[in-house]
Amino acid sequence: MIIVHGTRAFRDRVPGPAVTHGETSTTVLGAWYATVLRWRRPAALLVNELTLLPLLMPLAPARTLLTRFPDALADLLSAHRVPAQLIEAERAQTLEHK
Repeated sequence: MIIVHGTRAFRDRVPGPAVTHGETSTTVLGAWYATVLRWRRPAALLVNELTLLPLLMPLAPARTLLTRFPDALADLLSAHRVPAQLIEAERAQTLEHK
Protein backbone atom coordinates (compact mmCIF):
# COMPACT_ATOMS: atom_id res chain seq x y z
CA MET A 1 0.00 0.00 0.00
CA ILE A 2 1.26 3.44 -0.93
CA ILE A 3 0.75 6.41 1.39
CA VAL A 4 0.35 9.82 -0.27
CA HIS A 5 0.51 12.86 2.03
CA GLY A 6 -1.16 15.68 0.13
CA THR A 7 -1.43 19.40 0.67
CA ARG A 8 -4.89 20.81 1.26
CA ALA A 9 -5.09 21.89 -2.40
CA PHE A 10 -4.21 18.34 -3.48
CA ARG A 11 -6.70 16.67 -1.14
CA ASP A 12 -9.47 19.07 -2.20
CA ARG A 13 -9.06 17.93 -5.81
CA VAL A 14 -7.95 14.30 -5.51
CA PRO A 15 -10.37 12.04 -3.66
CA GLY A 16 -9.05 9.29 -1.46
CA PRO A 17 -9.09 7.97 2.07
CA ALA A 18 -7.39 10.02 4.74
CA VAL A 19 -4.15 8.75 6.24
CA THR A 20 -4.43 7.90 9.92
CA HIS A 21 -1.61 8.39 12.39
CA GLY A 22 0.84 5.51 12.47
CA GLU A 23 0.13 4.12 8.99
CA THR A 24 3.21 3.35 6.92
CA SER A 25 3.74 2.56 3.28
CA THR A 26 4.53 -1.06 2.41
CA THR A 27 6.51 -0.18 -0.72
CA VAL A 28 10.29 -0.15 -1.02
CA LEU A 29 10.29 3.57 -1.82
CA GLY A 30 7.98 4.45 1.06
CA ALA A 31 5.56 7.37 1.30
CA TRP A 32 5.06 10.20 -1.20
CA TYR A 33 4.18 13.88 -0.72
CA ALA A 34 1.95 15.63 -3.25
CA THR A 35 0.85 19.12 -4.19
CA VAL A 36 -0.94 20.85 -7.04
CA LEU A 37 0.93 23.15 -9.41
CA ARG A 38 -1.42 25.81 -10.72
CA TRP A 39 -0.22 26.14 -14.28
CA ARG A 40 -2.30 26.75 -17.39
CA ARG A 41 -2.88 23.00 -17.30
CA PRO A 42 -2.75 22.06 -13.61
CA ALA A 43 -0.26 19.34 -12.67
CA ALA A 44 0.44 17.23 -9.62
CA LEU A 45 3.96 17.12 -8.20
CA LEU A 46 4.67 14.02 -6.14
CA VAL A 47 7.98 13.69 -4.28
CA ASN A 48 9.21 10.49 -2.68
CA GLU A 49 9.93 10.83 1.03
CA LEU A 50 12.99 8.56 1.03
CA THR A 51 14.76 9.41 -2.25
CA LEU A 52 13.29 12.87 -3.00
CA LEU A 53 12.57 11.54 -6.50
CA PRO A 54 10.05 13.89 -8.16
CA LEU A 55 7.18 12.72 -10.35
CA LEU A 56 5.19 15.25 -12.35
CA MET A 57 1.78 14.16 -13.64
CA PRO A 58 -1.15 15.90 -15.33
CA LEU A 59 -3.75 16.58 -12.68
CA ALA A 60 -6.75 16.07 -14.95
CA PRO A 61 -8.79 14.05 -14.41
CA ALA A 62 -8.05 14.48 -10.70
CA ARG A 63 -10.34 11.67 -9.55
CA THR A 64 -8.15 9.11 -11.37
CA LEU A 65 -4.74 10.48 -10.39
CA LEU A 66 -4.04 7.86 -7.72
CA THR A 67 -5.06 5.05 -10.07
CA ARG A 68 -2.76 6.46 -12.78
CA PHE A 69 0.12 6.76 -10.32
CA PRO A 70 1.45 3.14 -10.53
CA ASP A 71 1.93 3.31 -14.32
CA ALA A 72 3.53 6.76 -14.14
CA LEU A 73 5.88 5.53 -11.40
CA ALA A 74 6.81 2.48 -13.46
CA ASP A 75 7.65 4.74 -16.42
CA LEU A 76 9.76 7.00 -14.20
CA LEU A 77 11.69 4.12 -12.65
CA SER A 78 12.23 2.61 -16.08
CA ALA A 79 13.69 5.91 -17.32
CA HIS A 80 16.14 5.73 -14.41
CA ARG A 81 17.09 2.18 -15.45
CA VAL A 82 15.84 0.51 -12.32
CA PRO A 83 15.75 -3.30 -12.71
CA ALA A 84 12.45 -4.61 -14.12
CA GLN A 85 11.82 -6.89 -11.13
CA LEU A 86 11.95 -3.96 -8.71
CA ILE A 87 9.73 -1.85 -10.96
CA GLU A 88 7.06 -4.55 -11.16
CA ALA A 89 7.21 -5.20 -7.40
CA GLU A 90 6.85 -1.48 -6.65
CA ARG A 91 4.03 -1.11 -9.20
CA ALA A 92 2.13 -4.02 -7.68
CA GLN A 93 2.46 -2.54 -4.18
CA THR A 94 1.25 0.90 -5.30
CA LEU A 95 -2.04 -0.41 -6.75
CA GLU A 96 -3.52 0.04 -3.27
CA HIS A 97 -3.28 3.66 -2.11
CA LYS A 98 -4.18 5.82 0.82
